[in-house]
Amino acid sequence: MIFKNFLHKKDVVVISISIAFLLASLGAIGAHGRKRAKEMLCLSNLRQWGLMWQMYTGDNNGYFHKGRKVSGVDKDCWVYVLENYHDRNQKIRCCPEAATPFTDKDGNYTGVRNPWGAWGMIGPWWTGGGIKDAYYYGGYGIEDHLKNTGYSHNWNHCNHPSADNIPVMTSCFFISGVLLNSGQTPGIEAAIEPSYYDGEYRDPPSGLGQMTRFCLNRHNGKVNVLFMDWSVRNVGLKELWKLKWCKGWDTENAWTLAGNGGNYDATYQRWADWGDGWMTDFKIY
Repeated sequence: MIFKNFLHKKDVVVISISIAFLLASLGAIGAHGRKRAKEMLCLSNLRQWGLMWQMYTGDNNGYFHKGRKVSGVDKDCWVYVLENYHDRNQKIRCCPEAATPFTDKDGNYTGVRNPWGAWGMIGPWWTGGGIKDAYYYGGYGIEDHLKNTGYSHNWNHCNHPSADNIPVMTSCFFISGVLLNSGQTPGIEAAIEPSYYDGEYRDPPSGLGQMTRFCLNRHNGKVNVLFMDWSVRNVGLKELWKLKWCKGWDTENAWTLAGNGGNYDATYQRWADWGDGWMTDFKIY
């Protein structure tokens, strides 16, 4: 309730003027500077989403939402419950590097390719028609165990130790991904395998390779993440496997140094042998 009293939902976007100024300045700086500016704008967006999550959990005794689907029916999904806190503000929906949705409000493909696209109209086919009462789109998403349904692997509420390593929201080409109990080998190979190549897109209904939804090379081998302590920071793409995505998540899995007994060469070779090796030279964690 502290945040509810201190911040009005319209106040979440108080830095919009500064963002607009930065965007207007992008044309006056070099390519590297523009990339850096967009990265900072993305971090700014996630900070504002963090304020919204703070307000929502503050208004609900620390608990997260209950829904998952976006079908025009499940109003407990995060894209609906946070709507009351941002008034459908357009500026914070997408990373500036991925501001064009894959599909427009009529469900037509725009031609934008991953990782530079945002999720557009949810559907049509995997939700039985999609949402046609509002144009929902965005460039950020959550892991599906961030919800209050009582399942043992869920983060039902926001009060947990090591909250600074628990992701709440990050870049995503769908509204969410499932990184445990998904695919043929739960939690390790099928659900969390890396992208085969830079910009790989896998259909959202697939239980395979759900980590590809978050492993998006939008910021030079890094991605911006909002954590459960409401901090925001730049994370190396390979560091995604070290984050505590859900209860029971093994942060010493096969894609990490610890998961390979600390053997750098073996870990390096594992990345080099995967797909076309596009992540080989990124920092190992």
